[in-house]
Amino acid sequence: MMSARRIGPLKLLLKLLRVRTLALAFLFSALLLIAAHRAQAQTGTVLYNFTGAPDGDNPDASLVFDNAGNLYGTTAYGGNACPSDPNGCGTVFKLSPNGSGGWDETVLYSFSAGADGGYPLANVIFDGIGNLYGTADNGGANG
Repeated sequence: MMSARRIGPLKLLLKLLRVRTLALAFLFSALLLIAAHRAQAQTGTVLYNFTGAPDGDNPDASLVFDNAGNLYGTTAYGGNACPSDPNGCGTVFKLSPNGSGGWDETVLYSFSAGADGGYPLANVIFDGIGNLYGTADNGGANG
């Protein structure tokens, strides 16, 4: 009759650690394979085509949603209040869903590059009570 072989506590612990390490290595490898799958191509959707004056041109900044689902943004050029630039001095605009799957644009403000500034290049933001704020690249009270 064979006697059972006793494994000391230290050897047992090392053996368990090796098994656990192999299991963790396998799990980590499986997670890497899952995470490394090919990304699907992203497609964009044009919401609105700007025409220059009077509705704006070059929307370079991010858009901001309001609570009703409207989008707000700026265009660096376009608008109809700029006597110094035939391309316009920029706009602040709103895009509203029209219920037919499209969007309607409303120009909220056309810059003149005078005391009001001009060529807004950054996105607009809302404060806590719904006021809309933004900046312009040049113009203003001090030029």
